[in-house]
Amino acid sequence: MTALSRVSKADIAFLCEPAGGGAASVIVDVSEQRTNLTNNTTYCSEANSARTAIDTPRTVCVVVDMTTASAGILVHHGASAAAYGYQMDKTGTNLLVRENATTRVTLALPGLAAGARKFLIHWAQRVDGSSVVSEVAAYNFSTGAWAFLSATHASFATTATHTFTIGATTAGTNAYSLGMTAFYAVAVGRRFHSTTESAIDHVTVPTPPSMPGRRRVANLTGPSSELPAEDGYFSGPSYLWALAATRDADSRLLTPLVNLMGANPYGEVSTPIGRYYRNAPGSTVFRLSTRWLWHAWPGPKVNAARCRIHVAVTGFAGVCPIHFRVYSLANLPMGQPKPPPLLYYATTTVTINASTGAAGAWLDLGQVRLARDKGGMTALALALNWNDGGGDAYTTTVKVRTVTIEPLSADLTGGGYGDADDKKG
Repeated sequence: MTALSRVSKADIAFLCEPAGGGAASVIVDVSEQRTNLTNNTTYCSEANSARTAIDTPRTVCVVVDMTTASAGILVHHGASAAAYGYQMDKTGTNLLVRENATTRVTLALPGLAAGARKFLIHWAQRVDGSSVVSEVAAYNFSTGAWAFLSATHASFATTATHTFTIGATTAGTNAYSLGMTAFYAVAVGRRFHSTTESAIDHVTVPTPPSMPGRRRVANLTGPSSELPAEDGYFSGPSYLWALAATRDADSRLLTPLVNLMGANPYGEVSTPIGRYYRNAPGSTVFRLSTRWLWHAWPGPKVNAARCRIHVAVTGFAGVCPIHFRVYSLANLPMGQPKPPPLLYYATTTVTINASTGAAGAWLDLGQVRLARDKGGMTALALALNWNDGGGDAYTTTVKVRTVTIEPLSADLTGGGYGDADDKKG
């Protein structure tokens, strides 16, 4: 089977990933075109390269070794050294991108050294009204440094009969001084690629975020001939598909249960005003405050929530340890006679032991199972704990600036998916 590159996309006209393998590897096209170049030993080319004769939008990316002294052509699409549509070359300590023998952008390369260092060179063009914007970037793999520059200029039409060349001009002149083994990748595309996209393609693929809840995917349906359009067709499968699609789309309308950002939050201290506070259930050191109490209807399709807060913890000379958690409670006593038994769950505890300064810090309190009353409602409360009741020697102040509590469907120990059967009492 043909090996596929993750960089190969629908718009890519040519792609090679020689990884320093020299001309024999540079010529190998691993794009969807699968059309190799010609190996000319010191450079590689394709005559009458209509596929790379791309007008705006266009993206050219090269991953190549460079030194302070290296020089020459990286990519060239033209009829001769003087007549070309586009070109990318290194001159001195600069990268030059050119069209029609006109320099569009001159970019100073970051962190060049006497020894070879690998660079990503990114040149992307997009239309801006009647003009064209060239965005150029260079990334130094050794130092992690980026350099960026852009320019607005007139458009230019390429020629389909011109030759596409890597490592020199059409006739092999002005060859890149480090040779073909210096090339790690070359990509030419028919659309604008952002710098971020090129960094993902050629530098580092970011780690996707973890998903605490269950992820839904679209349910596949059968062919239209299986739908109950006329007598003699089975209706059962189509009904099941519709029901499955409805079930798996159950999270589309979910919104945060709490999404609070206080413009001037109150400074919580270790000696609170008694009428605002109560001990948290099952604890003698955690306190609930009416300032951080919410009542919500989560809906029948969720059974848990992810809790995050932004807090500023400051003190005089230092701070005492401050512990945070979020509770989900059902059947809070509200003055009604003979209330049902209290039901509650809590997140894990997150502690701040040092001052955050005025800038504050985000805390991920994790996931809490939702406790529901008979009406499906839950109370959500932020609880604070000063030094496990051991006193506050530093006059610590806590300002809660943001609270977000977002519902989700999770696989919980004990079962249940947030529906009517997922209640205790």
